[in-house]
Amino acid sequence: MNKINLRSKLRGVATKAAAVAATAMVAAPAFAGELAAAASEGMDKAELYLIGAAVLTLCGVVVLIKKGQRASGG
Repeated sequence: MNKINLRSKLRGVATKAAAVAATAMVAAPAFAGELAAAASEGMDKAELYLIGAAVLTLCGVVVLIKKGQRASGG
């Protein structure tokens, strides 16, 4: 296979991948509201608060680890 043929095929694949990514970015917000509504309707407030607290705790741990690495020069 020569270089021109390979470049042409790679461009075609890259174009198709970009089209799929663009479609996913446009379509995702349309379903995000429906997904959130379906997820929150199936849980009560206590479960949602527990999940929120777990996510915030995990984010705090990640921030502490990153700050520790930065302070140690790593």
